[in-house]
Amino acid sequence: MPDQPTPDHRRMIPVEGHPGIFKRGNRYVVTWKHRGKPRKSFHRTLTEARRAKAKRASGDTEPISRQRFDAYAREWAHSYQGRTGRGINETTRASYADALERHAIPHFGTTRLGDITAPDVRAFVRKLTDGSGLSARSARRYFAPVRALFAQALDDGHITRNPAAGARVFVRGERTHCPRTLTPEEIVRLLAAIPDAYRELVAFIAYTGTRISEALAARWGDIAQEDGAPVLLIPDAKTDAGVRAVPLSPGTNRMLLRRRQAARYATDADPIFPSETGTPIDRRNFARRVWRPAAEAAGVQATPHTLRHSLASLLFERGHTAAQVAAWLGHADPSFTLRTYIHARDVGDATFLDDVLGGN
Repeated sequence: MPDQPTPDHRRMIPVEGHPGIFKRGNRYVVTWKHRGKPRKSFHRTLTEARRAKAKRASGDTEPISRQRFDAYAREWAHSYQGRTGRGINETTRASYADALERHAIPHFGTTRLGDITAPDVRAFVRKLTDGSGLSARSARRYFAPVRALFAQALDDGHITRNPAAGARVFVRGERTHCPRTLTPEEIVRLLAAIPDAYRELVAFIAYTGTRISEALAARWGDIAQEDGAPVLLIPDAKTDAGVRAVPLSPGTNRMLLRRRQAARYATDADPIFPSETGTPIDRRNFARRVWRPAAEAAGVQATPHTLRHSLASLLFERGHTAAQVAAWLGHADPSFTLRTYIHARDVGDATFLDDVLGGN
């Protein structure tokens, strides 16, 4: 029986004038070697193949991952542990998985990770900001897991360049100035509107300038003394500057002492501000059920983070330098603090806060 000819869609036909590029069926194939092993990539057009060949000739021989975005995204959402020592909790992981399923997976679909480029990511951001009617805050929330996903893929060697590295979310009409701060009078009004069970938590944030995540994660064992003054230790943070000792005003310290006496069986490992069941307070539930109704009742437009900006402004107005305020807030760059919120280690005394904000 005579030999059957090789079907055209299986034959590798050299492209004249382009060594190392072949035509197979309706696709172009680029061949090269990486660590002594033959590799090949497939492209829709000759132009794409020529660009890929040029990259290989310049020394970029790392093979492109063949993993599909949708499959990798679902696996990543299930196993992602965060990129800091603190890691992420199950609520955040579930939020990331939901964001990917709602927007990123429908957009990138079955595209291979290695084929996704920076323009593709920018197109995704434009779709979030221009075509979905999302607010800037929501658009950034949906983009956050995509940014983290590509950073992890780069670390794990699935891609050679992070296509999301320079992408930014900007919504037309969004305010570009710093968030407004609250006056001491507005803070007092807000505290009066907060339910009794959560008032001390909000006061704690206002007096310390901690992030809401830091306040909710604070444990009794984090209260300490430095040079004879009470401080809250932040033992874990995304940056080295974020690991710090936050001064506690005398009034705040008295409030904490009262809470510790009331929590007779609390251990150093227990949260300072637990939920009704003794577990850490869920941040999203707190914002929805406690903060927003209270802010509306007090007639203020603010988030818990606004209290951080407010304290930074108070500190600066009372004569603290940008470096001192940066050290208090846990910023590495005082110029960032000065630009955004209005690092010497001696951040001064916290006593004056009792007079300004009303004491405890």
